[in-house]
Amino acid sequence: LFEGIEGELMLDGTEPTYGSDSAKYKVVEFADFECPYCGRLFPEIHALPKDEPDIQLMFKHFPLSGLCNEGLGTERHKNSCGAAKAADCAKRQGKFWDLTRLMFKNQKHVDPEGIEIMAKQVGIDTDALTACVADPLTDAKVRTDAAHGQSVGVHATPSLFLKGLYGETWVLVTSGPKGLAKLVAAHKAGKPFPETPPAPKPHKH
Repeated sequence: LFEGIEGELMLDGTEPTYGSDSAKYKVVEFADFECPYCGRLFPEIHALPKDEPDIQLMFKHFPLSGLCNEGLGTERHKNSCGAAKAADCAKRQGKFWDLTRLMFKNQKHVDPEGIEIMAKQVGIDTDALTACVADPLTDAKVRTDAAHGQSVGVHATPSLFLKGLYGETWVLVTSGPKGLAKLVAAHKAGKPFPETPPAPKPHKH
């Protein structure tokens, strides 16, 4: 259900959060707005804090595009970098989860025109959004998330990391949101866990 991680997962305080800050279990999702699997699983992942108030969800960008994620082919998800920047800018207007939910539901329309339509639907100031997306600092934030994902061993999206089973140590959940919910329930019930997280499995790069 889970394994250790390759690097060190650090939070910088800019991550969008959903759920209580006092939740014992923290979940970080690395995702791409054009990844079909991310779109399919987003409602389940987003529901975790609703179903279990002791879980808080955080989000980091991992666009599958070399346009903002070093070492990946630029021909992959050509709109995912722009969508990540738009989500980051929506956060500044308090609308991160509103826009994120719509983009995951309408993944074939996360080009600038489609995002503008969705942004208007959730009450975002689109002029401010456009200016923010063009800001080099926004691009730098997305690139930082992506580089961080590379360093902790994100090999596919969505990748879910969980803290709370082993104190401050993060683990990579390999069984999706359902497995994550089972892990938290088992831990809360006092079920036995290995003394240390299982080693990360080797991945082909």
